[in-house]
Amino acid sequence: MWLLMLTLTLSVFEAEYRMISLQPTCLGNLRVRVTADGQVVGSVNTEECEDGQFFSAPLKPLEVLNEAARAALVRAVVESGFFDLPPRSEDPRRKGGFREELDVRLGERRHTVVVQNTSRAEFRAVADALRGLMPP
Repeated sequence: MWLLMLTLTLSVFEAEYRMISLQPTCLGNLRVRVTADGQVVGSVNTEECEDGQFFSAPLKPLEVLNEAARAALVRAVVESGFFDLPPRSEDPRRKGGFREELDVRLGERRHTVVVQNTSRAEFRAVADALRGLMPP
């Protein structure tokens, strides 16, 4: 059953992770995206953004994932419980830091989660897997 589900969903797996500073700067903001065909693109800001923008660095091609790597990402999403997370988790007592966003499409399922100044294991598992695709 797992293999059938994996085969059906690999062609429609997409994910994007964004880390956005809550400080008055966009330096260090990061994003990484996996497209439906396994292309990985990403960027890290090294220059300030124009007003109202979160990203100054263009997305650059990083790699093309093979089927095994794509399957590992799908497993991270499914096994973590990501689709059970509420759309937003925030610790209002903490100021500064980062807002993290994850958009995932797996087959017909789509889910967006925003985490701000808190941690959720289900979110972290997927975010770390995507961040691991970025160069050091």
